Amino acid sequence: FLYESPVETIEFTYRDASHRLLAVGICDVCAESLSSVYFFFNPADSSRGLGTFGALREIEWAQESRITFYYLGYWVKGSTTMDYKLSYQPAQLLFPDGVWRESDSGMG
Repeated sequence: FLYESPVETIEFTYRDASHRLLAVGICDVCAESLSSVYFFFNPADSSRGLGTFGALREIEWAQESRITFYYLGYWVKGSTTMDYKLSYQPAQLLFPDGVWRESDSGMG
């Protein structure tokens, strides 16, 4: 389900100095946006901030590829595993009426 998409899908892999796999990020690539579809990591490495590291690397890749927008994917208020997404500003939220609006700082 992660790789079957109407747009190009790419995979980012993250390894430590000994080449041990730490995390994988799956992103969809469009002309103007990079969308983080799924990110997973070894729970034993949860203290390493791999979600944040992955997002920063994906943003860097988007900039290098001249892609204007980066979409962090779904954010669920109150979900501790998604709270790292609150750190990224400026940001916009897609509201139920289908309109993208600037978020307030903290999106809460």
